[in-house]
Amino acid sequence: MTNLVVDASAAVYMTSMATVPEALTSFDPVAPPLMWSEVLSALAEATFRGTIPADQLDIAAARLEALPVALVAVDAAHRRRSLEIARSLGWAKTYDAEYVSLAESLGCPLLTVDRRLMRGAVRLVATIGPESL
Repeated sequence: MTNLVVDASAAVYMTSMATVPEALTSFDPVAPPLMWSEVLSALAEATFRGTIPADQLDIAAARLEALPVALVAVDAAHRRRSLEIARSLGWAKTYDAEYVSLAESLGCPLLTVDRRLMRGAVRLVATIGPESL
């Protein structure tokens, strides 16, 4: 089965679903360690801003933990490559570049809902949007 790197935007999107998209089962979904922190932070911020009702935060957090996404440990070479990618794509931060770097090193596609990330990442790796799931 092919790996699929899942970024934080895709994981946030999936926490709003009652079930994981069936098409995801044809992949081995993976993510770098920062994905879980990014998603929890985004969910907490959405609750703070009133986008997600407070009583739904725990449900979304539980759905995050239930996602069939395996953590892939990264090393110094991965972090350096992430920095190179961010620089080459003109990104001020390296968070998104970590997902691109992982997809690049695994030779697999990247699942994202973030259109800006998709526009940059497509120069280096195959990308899949949520409409494909």
